[in-house]
Amino acid sequence: MKKNSFYILGVLLYLCTNSYGQINFPDPNFKQALLTHSPIIDTSGNGEIEEAEALNIDRLNLDNKNISSLEGIQFFKNLDILDCSDNNIKKINDSQTYTLTKLRFLTARRNQISSIDVRNCKLWGLHLEGNPIKYAYLTGSSTFQMEGRWGIIFDLNNIEYVCINNDQYMPQSNNVDHRYFWNRIGSALHIGECTIVTTPVCPIINFPDPNFKQALLNISPAIDTDGDGEICIEEAEIVTYLPLDGKNINDVTGIEYFINIEVLKLNDNNIVSADLSNNLKIRNLSVINNNLTNLNVTNNEALVSLYASNNKLTSIDISTNKSLKVLHLYDNNISQLDASNLTQLTFIGIDNNSLTSLNITNCYTLEAIQARNNQLSQLDISTNSNLGVLQVPNNKLTGLNITSNNSKLKQLLINQNLINKIDIRNCNSMSRLDIRNNPNLKEAFLTGSHSFYSSFDNFGDLTRDNYISINNCPKLNFVCVNNVSFFNDIKNYITGMYPLCTVNTDCTLPRNDFSSYFILSPNPTTGSMILSKKDTGTTASTADIFNAQTGSFVKSVNLLFGGGFGNLSFKKTTTSTTTQRLGNPINLEDGAPINVTDLATGSYIFRVNSNRGTHTTNFIKM
Repeated sequence: MKKNSFYILGVLLYLCTNSYGQINFPDPNFKQALLTHSPIIDTSGNGEIEEAEALNIDRLNLDNKNISSLEGIQFFKNLDILDCSDNNIKKINDSQTYTLTKLRFLTARRNQISSIDVRNCKLWGLHLEGNPIKYAYLTGSSTFQMEGRWGIIFDLNNIEYVCINNDQYMPQSNNVDHRYFWNRIGSALHIGECTIVTTPVCPIINFPDPNFKQALLNISPAIDTDGDGEICIEEAEIVTYLPLDGKNINDVTGIEYFINIEVLKLNDNNIVSADLSNNLKIRNLSVINNNLTNLNVTNNEALVSLYASNNKLTSIDISTNKSLKVLHLYDNNISQLDASNLTQLTFIGIDNNSLTSLNITNCYTLEAIQARNNQLSQLDISTNSNLGVLQVPNNKLTGLNITSNNSKLKQLLINQNLINKIDIRNCNSMSRLDIRNNPNLKEAFLTGSHSFYSSFDNFGDLTRDNYISINNCPKLNFVCVNNVSFFNDIKNYITGMYPLCTVNTDCTLPRNDFSSYFILSPNPTTGSMILSKKDTGTTASTADIFNAQTGSFVKSVNLLFGGGFGNLSFKKTTTSTTTQRLGNPINLEDGAPINVTDLATGSYIFRVNSNRGTHTTNFIKM
């Protein structure tokens, strides 16, 4: 029977080498440790360890090399000393040690060794502290003859079976006596022949997706530490990092057994659903560019960063992820997001979704929000005292209340919305402000220590580090800016786009007192109107007409008060030259005729520049 056993081991030994005598090491970390060993083992320099090279080695120092398996050590037949502490080795079995007949000193502290078989070795010293040893097969020629505790030592907390022979139990010829240690083992100690205990089989994990399984088998360092082509639960539980980007994975069933993973990368796959409720230690999760419609992270309270952009998510529950700091959900179809419990959150990226609601109250540490191209009609940022960047172009926001609690706001992109007012006077130093394409915007309060005032070149140039852009806001009629040296340039820049806009530095809204000085009648009109003064002290020589919808200039008219009406015709309510409109007497002979027969039907703005100031009113051309 023993002869047959050696025959089987010989076959295994043959299978572990190739036709060139190169040794196969299933654990790449073990191989790498050998290739970088000092003194050099790979004397041929071919990046492989050959049998002949292994035979030249009598000592190996492999401490702290992240080794999971010692498979291949059996070719180091002349080994005298083996140090392999501080690794992840789970077992040292007979197939690895049966050729190590010259091995005298084995030190493997602080690993995961549960079973060791050194029956063919001649050990003088065996040090296994810090391992969960259950089974130790020690019979044979080993004497453990080093003095004191240095001959043999391992932890007894988990011990279930130890076998030694009588000579090993009794004092050695040099009077070294280990009976105190042996007796501490108690009933688990067996003196005589060893009975190999069949250890419980580690349950194999079923992975329905073969691509997922193969990706796990290909990971380095190896998860499949015993090289059997399967991943069992114990092997999965050791893993803390899983890089699985671009592996054509469709189904991650089986991920629930990786209970200790802290980093999981599944980018660029075809995953539809992922339930990570059993992976409680995940801190960093990245599932970008999949087909996810469901992502369960409700139990992942340790989660710090979540990258789930470019998927098909319509909703996601992040209410329990209270350690979350970074959240990327770009390019999904999410309609509502409640982040109100995430008091450590610093960044939200949720561009290109269908958001109608974004709750960020209580996100006191939030520094940046990117929510472009959504359907938001309102957004409360009153509690976000650390917010520095807010980018919400192309939404449906009707307003944004920037309070004194938002003094750190430096970048505000709110173009393509429906706001009617913008006020950044509570911000300490705005560097970028984009309020373009807001069709309802009427008032803009822009004073403050903002860096876009450093140069007039910043006005309208979005390529600069500091800029402000206010193009395409047809209803803009008031802008308050800083009293800087180039104020006139700013004023001309704004009024060049919006001729009806008042620009000042004291933020006092202009009074629209047209009715105090003038009457424009009839309104609506079919083609002709009269502008009458209410007192003789008011003088004016010109008026301008603008399109009320676009704010664009239409034409100017000269005002000739009492200058005759030519061919203009008016429908009068009396036969006299004085008519009545809205209870106000109008003296046609003192009025100025306004001919608008050339205007298209629509709504217009009429602006008069008088000695009293600038006055505007609206009229309708029928």
